[in-house]
Amino acid sequence: MEQGSDLQKLSGVTGSRRDSSTRKTKGTSPQSDVSGEKMEIAEKSSCSEPVGMVGPPLVQRPGIPTLPPRQLLSTLVVTPIGETIASSAQLQTLLESMIHPQNMGVDVLSCLPAANRGVLLCIRTPEMRYIIETAINIHTGLKDVCVAREPRGRNPRILVYDVPVTGGNRETEEAAFLQKLRYSNSISDETDIRALFWRPGRGPFQHWVPSVAPEYFHTIKDTNRVFFGFGSLKFREYLEPTRCYKCLKFGHLRANCGASQELCTKCTGAHSYKECTAPTVVCRHCTEYNRRRRTGPRVRTDHSAISVRCPIYIRERKKS
Repeated sequence: MEQGSDLQKLSGVTGSRRDSSTRKTKGTSPQSDVSGEKMEIAEKSSCSEPVGMVGPPLVQRPGIPTLPPRQLLSTLVVTPIGETIASSAQLQTLLESMIHPQNMGVDVLSCLPAANRGVLLCIRTPEMRYIIETAINIHTGLKDVCVAREPRGRNPRILVYDVPVTGGNRETEEAAFLQKLRYSNSISDETDIRALFWRPGRGPFQHWVPSVAPEYFHTIKDTNRVFFGFGSLKFREYLEPTRCYKCLKFGHLRANCGASQELCTKCTGAHSYKECTAPTVVCRHCTEYNRRRRTGPRVRTDHSAISVRCPIYIRERKKS
């Protein structure tokens, strides 16, 4: 007996507690005792502190800052008449030799390449735009060579997926794509549809981006397919800003770019991205923005110039 009592003391269980815990009450069953023990264990585990390693708090990626909108400027499109002017750069040189904006009290803030060998002038006020527009259109050395006008609203654009590659040069593929698109959808020749550019797709396919007349876009905007031969192709509205992948500026395409040298998308150097050896990626758009903005918050530059997270790109996209 003494040996048994010593074992009970060592195990921390007294005789009375042992009797009370093992005593069966009338009307209870062993199964109910087991379920009661499980409930007691569950209550203790719910009240106790979590066991195990606790990981560090999640680090949230910093949000993209919202840039203030650009100053609203007046714009003027100057396009050549006939085939005398061969490029946007040639037209700009001609205008600079014939027109002197400062003598007329006009502030021309920038001159950018435009479609059809034209140029786009950004002018400070509508009054100044009217002055230089009139001066160009009545100038004896310019009125028969080019015409100046206020830009029209941009036609809607659609992205047509998985267009089969037909081979040949760009002009041949463009003509074949537009002809088949018009014929398959019964689009009249008077309806304005232009192929702007294409992007590589999977395998032997391309994704084309044409601009379409507003009246035609209104008839297809609630659908997601256009007919193409004995089938159909999926499309969506294209809301991306126009971007040049040579000088990396917005507002024109590579085919209309007048820059003499290609700029890198990975750093601020004047070379192709294929030749870039910079150890880190730096956005030239955000670098230039920080340089011009001497006061106020800065934007991050640790992304490429063609990143969809670039604050400058996001601002341009909201405008388009």
